[in-house]
Order: sequence, then C-alpha cells, then structure tokens
Amino acid sequence: MIVIPSLHNATVFEGDFLLAMMSADGTSPTVCRVSKALNYQELIVTWWISLADVASRPNFEEPPPVPIETYSNTLKCRLTEVLEVRSSSSTINVNAVKDIAFVFHINVVEHEYPNCAGMSRVFYTRYQYNDRDVLVVVDSRVHCPFSCVVLDSYTTRIWYSILDVKRNVEKMLNDAKQYQLCKKMALISFSLESWYFLCSNLVNSGASVVNLQRRHTGKRMHCDLTLSSFKEKLFITLLRIDSSRSMSGARQIFGSTFGVGVRNRPPNKDEKPVSLKYSDVVNLVDVVDNAYDDAGFVEACRLSEFVAALGVDFLYDAKYRLLKIRVRYRKVDAHLPVVASTLKMDQLEVHNVNAAPLNRWVRHIKPGTYFATQDGHMVSVIRLEGRTVYGVLDGCATEVQYDINEAAALLQAYIC
Repeated sequence: MIVIPSLHNATVFEGDFLLAMMSADGTSPTVCRVSKALNYQELIVTWWISLADVASRPNFEEPPPVPIETYSNTLKCRLTEVLEVRSSSSTINVNAVKDIAFVFHINVVEHEYPNCAGMSRVFYTRYQYNDRDVLVVVDSRVHCPFSCVVLDSYTTRIWYSILDVKRNVEKMLNDAKQYQLCKKMALISFSLESWYFLCSNLVNSGASVVNLQRRHTGKRMHCDLTLSSFKEKLFITLLRIDSSRSMSGARQIFGSTFGVGVRNRPPNKDEKPVSLKYSDVVNLVDVVDNAYDDAGFVEACRLSEFVAALGVDFLYDAKYRLLKIRVRYRKVDAHLPVVASTLKMDQLEVHNVNAAPLNRWVRHIKPGTYFATQDGHMVSVIRLEGRTVYGVLDGCATEVQYDINEAAALLQAYIC
C-alpha cells in the first residue's frame, strides 16, 4: 500500500485503478493499475490505453467494434474503452497520480451499471495485450475492478458512495408527486473521506459552500435506563449546486442524468422497458434559469440554508457522519429543448481527425453497422456503392446516403 497526497492522503493497494500522467510532458492522464508499491514515493503500474492510443501504435492489432445488438446500453453511454498492455509495466512517482478511475468489464457496465453516461472516471474493457502484445479477450469472471488485497479499498468505498448519492437523488426525482419545499430530502450515512472527495471536486467546479451552525437538544439513556437531555452545537457544511458550471461538475461524478427524473411508471417484471414519449413529463433541476453563471460574486441570497432557486444541496454533519440531500426541481414536458440540451442529446460532436485514424473507422463501415446522426437518429448500413454509404433510419424505411468518410466520422463519434 502507499499514500497518495493528491487523493487527500488516501491509501491505495495493489489492483486499484488510477489516472496518472504517463510522462512528464503529458497533456492528459492515462488509466493505470497499481502493481506494487516500491517505497513511499514510487509505484509500479501497468498502463491501460484507449482506442486512440492503439491507432497510434501500428504493431498493435485493433480490436473489433462493439456489437450494438449486444451492448446497446454501453454504446449509448459513450464511455471510453481501455485495453491493458501487460508489457507496459513502469515506475511512476506518487505526484504523477491525478485521480482515481473505475474500469469495469463491458458485461458489467451493460447489465449492472447501464447509466454511467458522463461519468468521467468510468471506463470499460473487453480486450488486453498480453506479454507478447497479442490481442486477447478479457474474461468477465477474471477482471476485478477493485483491489483484492483488502475487503474495501479506497476506490471501492468512493464508488459505492457515488452510487448511494446517485440512487437517492434518482429516487426523489423519479417521483410522480409534485415538488414540495423541504419534503424532497434524504438522509444517509456518509464517510468523511467520501465527503472530502465529493466536496473537493464540486468546489473546483464552482459549487457554493456555506458553513452553518445549529443548536440541538437531544436525549441520552444511561446504563441504569435513566433518561437525560443535553444540548450541543452542530457545525454543518452546505454544498450547493445551483449553477451550470457546478451542475456540469456534478454530472462528471454522478453521470449526465444527474438532476433529471422521469415520472413514468416503471415496467413490471418481464415487461418491455418504458421509453420516454413526446407527451411525457420529466422532473428537472433546471439551474440555467438561475442565471448565476454570469454573476461575479456569490449573492447573499445563495448563502442561506433555505432558498427557492432550483438546485441540489448537500448538507454534511462531520460529527455524526450524516449527509442530507435536498433537491429542488420543476416539471418539464419531455419534448422541450431544455431536456435535450441538459442531456446533450441535441448535439453529437464529430471529431476532427486526420486521414490515418479515420481509415481505421472506414474499414468498419459495412452492411449491418449502426451509427448515430448528428440529430441523434440511428442509421443501419444496408449497402455500399463505391464511396457512397446507403442506410435506413431506425424505425422507418427512409433511405439515406453518406460519403464514406462522413459515415466513418459519425461512427467514431458514436462509439468514442
């Protein structure tokens, strides 16, 4: 084990996933897995590279595309695929570690965590390069997303704390009842290290911090069953998400659907999933209407405990390790543009790529391939004639055509 200063002096063990700089002149961190701690300052890690890194290594065999029929949920989440390079073992300094990472097998993401879209620390894997740099399949029964040295490592505890907050917020927002002030809240046990993780990341994203004091009167039961009362002063930290910047930071932790709920009745056992339709109503924490992003300072009205503006409040009692979650939202028709823009469903970024990486995706354009258009519709390729790709829109018989480079760019944007 080794202590990582950048992770609030958290202790990581062999098998934990991290985001670290591969070199001193690197621009973005790369996924790695701890193999061994040499001393208090150095770690031996193996690197897990993305598909873009694979394309830059001509001696590496490229993995086949993800089959959309089998892994539709994973592809909708648009997570990054990483592949372990077993021969890439190297030594890094603890100061190169920037964050933690969660790498799951694609089967686990598809069936256990189908709503990971937007979670910047979540990755999935299907293949690895063995000691001879040969591409081999990763068995879902063998891949372990967390350290096996201890029962619950730091990354394990943070992951399940994230899921706990995510589950409670979804439960409040998926309620069909109308929002009532002070009624939509949840109280959960929350460790101090999870609070430090949450607080540091949200504060860096622009969340407001308010320190509150409360006087509390409680009762004690003594060993002879005598009851007595006592008074104490509680110090509560309020973390408020009420701006576009802070909500964007929260969605990097909890996913792109954080702050959005559906009022539809969920399906019964063995029924088909219930899709969102034109006339449906969603509950939305619409922080854009607050217009706080243009303010040069934190207004006094945002520093009180109870406010009317839409947002999400986290109130933490460090003494008793309790986290209270409050959600303020409004109902919105599902077809309105604010819902699509919140989930980034109204835009599909087509990456500007040079010819060499693009040719890699051209090879995958063949009958049966699926990709998404810029307006979010699915297209199934039916035939190729020269450099023209013919396809049909999902759900109708309308035939569309694309240049093969355009279709390759759309496929790359859809998968990556």
